[in-house]
Amino acid sequence: MENAIIKAVTQAEDECSKLQEDALVEKERIIHEAKEKTKSMEKDFENFKKDKRRQLNDDSKLKNDEEMKKAVEDAKKEIEELRNIVKEKEQGAISLVISCVA
Repeated sequence: MENAIIKAVTQAEDECSKLQEDALVEKERIIHEAKEKTKSMEKDFENFKKDKRRQLNDDSKLKNDEEMKKAVEDAKKEIEELRNIVKEKEQGAISLVISCVA
């Protein structure tokens, strides 16, 4: 009977040791997977930030291009208005000269 009890205790201890080993292995596996997942998520986040920066730069360039086009159009209109004023003044000057000569 003592042998059966000793055998049962020894078997229980062996099973307990095996379960502890399995638990440690599982714990290490989980920790490793968590670290890998964390690295992957950090990399994804960095890529996301780069993409956002790139998108903001592209949006800014587009906005700057649009503003530049508008500024060029406005400048062309202003130049045309100034040309018209100059033509009017030239016509007035020519008329004045003609009236003075006549």
